[in-house]
Amino acid sequence: MATDRARPAQNAGEREMLAGWLEHHRGILIWKCEGLTAEQLRRRAVPPSTLSLLGLVRHMAEVERGWFRQVFLGEDVPDLYDRSADEDADFNDVDQADPAEASMPSNGSAPRRGRWSHKPRAWIGCAQQAGV
Repeated sequence: MATDRARPAQNAGEREMLAGWLEHHRGILIWKCEGLTAEQLRRRAVPPSTLSLLGLVRHMAEVERGWFRQVFLGEDVPDLYDRSADEDADFNDVDQADPAEASMPSNGSAPRRGRWSHKPRAWIGCAQQAGV
């Protein structure tokens, strides 16, 4: 993937802009993750920060699941990560997390397995289900 990604339309309808910008930012995160090992995905950017690429993917999955499935579609689906003890569990609990589970489509189907040498469309399923 080239690093000079085209920016989505900035003068378009609301739905087209939402879909365009979501795909744009998803594509950037996918590009950053492509070909990395599980350990590389878990690596913190700058300790003691808990920010990692795997944490970002988990966060995107959680946020899009919340907005598209729970809010827009009104589905009664549980959160992906237990926030009862840590509200940032999607970012913080990555040391033993399986990247293949983070790439589970948010529509609830079975997780994909294997390294992320392919495009991890982790969180896109719920947006497509909501029609975005």
